[in-house]
Amino acid sequence: LCSGNGDCSCNLCQCDVANGSVLFTGEDCGCRVSKDECKQDLLECSGPSNGECVCGECQCKPGHTGKYCDICQECGPLDCSLYVGCVKCVHGGGSDNCECPGEAELSNSPTINSAALQGRHKQCPPVPDELDETCDINFVIEYTDYGSAKQRTLNRILIDRQLDCPTPPNIVAIVAGGVGGILTVGVLLLVLWKVYTSLVDKREYNKFLDERSSAKWNSAISPVYKNPTTIYANPLYTATIEE
Repeated sequence: LCSGNGDCSCNLCQCDVANGSVLFTGEDCGCRVSKDECKQDLLECSGPSNGECVCGECQCKPGHTGKYCDICQECGPLDCSLYVGCVKCVHGGGSDNCECPGEAELSNSPTINSAALQGRHKQCPPVPDELDETCDINFVIEYTDYGSAKQRTLNRILIDRQLDCPTPPNIVAIVAGGVGGILTVGVLLLVLWKVYTSLVDKREYNKFLDERSSAKWNSAISPVYKNPTTIYANPLYTATIEE
């Protein structure tokens, strides 16, 4: 009851008191009054920009983590937006006149192999190229981390020598695929037509066989038979009757 920080009296929590000061607040005495647990080096939650102390615990602001809200992956030297102008300038070939917060250089190879980098580094979001907005410039920042955002230092900005451009469509493959699809559909239609006509012919042939087997034919004379002999009577002919 009362979060173990007080006594329940008449269904109400009476929070613990020490030296005349209330140690906990809240209906269940679950909120610590003291802010000592939020302090590091006498700084509460690493400063108001990082977080605030609520019930004896640091509630960090977006982008900050850690017990004292002292970890920020997008703060200080790790804020990639600080280097956009430098990256564009160095990649454009004007490294001598570029305003960069530290060492900045192009990679020796066309692209950066992040797995081969030594020490701590961060892959930053790509930056659109000024000459061709369909292409991006990729870059990595190398830094030293001493344990908190206020103890990070930028070592180097490493920029891809080669632009990251979208792969153009393969026209040959698209045309070949379209033609192949049309031919495939045509062959399927021909096969279906052949199957249909075969079924119709088979049905008609079976019907013919049934009609032939059920017909009653005269076995002696064919119903289509016609006598080839024709007799004509000559009315002027008078035969001599011999007695």
